Amino acid sequence: MSGSYADPQQTSARPEPRARPARPDARRLALKVLLSLAHGHKFVQERLDEIFGRIPLSWPDKALLNELVFGVVRHRATLDAVIDTFSKVRSGRIEPAVRDVLRLGIYQLVMLDRIPESAAVNTSVELAKEVSAGGHGFVNAMLRAVARGIEAKGLETLSADRARHGIRAKSGKWCVFRQPILPPPDRNPAAHLAAALSHPEWLVKRWVERMGQDRAVRLCEANNRVRPIFLRCNVLRTTRADLLARLRAAGTPACEGPHDLSLAMDSRVAVAEIPGFAEGFWQVQDVSSMCVVDMLGVTDAQRVLDLCAAPGGKASHMAELMSNRGMVVAMDRSPGRLRLVRENCQRLGLHNIRLVTADARHLPLRVDARFDRVLVDAPCSNTGVLSRRPEARWRLSPEGLTELATLQRELLTAGVVALREGGRAVYSTCSIEPEENEQVVAKVLAEHPELELEREERFLPHQSAGDGGYAAVLLKRSHAT
Repeated sequence: MSGSYADPQQTSARPEPRARPARPDARRLALKVLLSLAHGHKFVQERLDEIFGRIPLSWPDKALLNELVFGVVRHRATLDAVIDTFSKVRSGRIEPAVRDVLRLGIYQLVMLDRIPESAAVNTSVELAKEVSAGGHGFVNAMLRAVARGIEAKGLETLSADRARHGIRAKSGKWCVFRQPILPPPDRNPAAHLAAALSHPEWLVKRWVERMGQDRAVRLCEANNRVRPIFLRCNVLRTTRADLLARLRAAGTPACEGPHDLSLAMDSRVAVAEIPGFAEGFWQVQDVSSMCVVDMLGVTDAQRVLDLCAAPGGKASHMAELMSNRGMVVAMDRSPGRLRLVRENCQRLGLHNIRLVTADARHLPLRVDARFDRVLVDAPCSNTGVLSRRPEARWRLSPEGLTELATLQRELLTAGVVALREGGRAVYSTCSIEPEENEQVVAKVLAEHPELELEREERFLPHQSAGDGGYAAVLLKRSHAT
């Protein structure tokens, strides 16, 4: 397509956005969230929770905002492949704000079925006027070209010879273009999968090499699916049956989850609006995290250390299982994130959690302070939770994996040092990468002969009811052998 849009690197400074209308608008808010993700390290859900907490939105607007933001972030590489097909300016050289407007518009045209073409195009043009001096003409021309380029939508199947022409829509059906959109699968399978399933090519390559193409495809597809929210019932205040009855009586759809303390809900529901939140009847927690706590095997008379506790899901789960007895030391180096733990404890009615602000690699504890149980839920790449944290796939790099593995090894080492003889430690991550999991544990075991690996499990998103991740149970012998 021939547009008159200039190279953003040669344009003058961006003008001040126009005054926004008083009524909240889902597309405008979606653009704001997308632009904010380029700065800082917050996740999509955190940005959305901030908006839901301060801006009154109708249920349809909340649902659309959630759909647009998560959809654009999940399918970014696929949307950029469409941009690169129809634009002479490569997506990487387009002004970021204009590029996000294009992604929003193309997502509505290609991935969604119920938004009219005119609405997708016209609203995107208006957004472009607010964030760019001359980008609205480019956006208008681009989106109309994309719309004209669609040959058919809603196809159930796609023939092999049309593999480069098709993009799977949100409904699971195919949107087919008149010209190829994706790289040729026979020449570069990883590049084709990366564009078709919207993951970084380097990450797709390593998954294909490690698990084979079929399993890598299933993994990528699982990462692009919307997963339910899981609630953990607070056993100190209610039962799962009573909580389920309460939610259904309030008209909030829910069902029993795969863990015996869990309920499953539609992910579009605003968490703060679910009945029982203020009363502390439940806490949001994935079932894989609940299983990690089960592996630790806490009892009410124990001293437990949670080295990387914020925002407190596992710490509060342990405290509840301990019936508000014993002690859970919840440690994190971020005072702000520890405030979230404190707020959750107050809401859930927990009194046996002690908060400590510290870098867990350098424990501020007395030498004789030993714990019966230690949880090292380490910071990680998040490759097991890319469905919930889709932005993590774009922030990660091969170098980042190496840096994380070093940090994880230091944290686990500190954790096992704080473990008493005969105690149990659990090392867990939200990653499915061996460098962050099995290899970290193997190195620490080699350095500490007093430790014994009881068991380890890797949870893969396409094979699990919950999120992906890893957990290992380590026992500290009474005497080194």
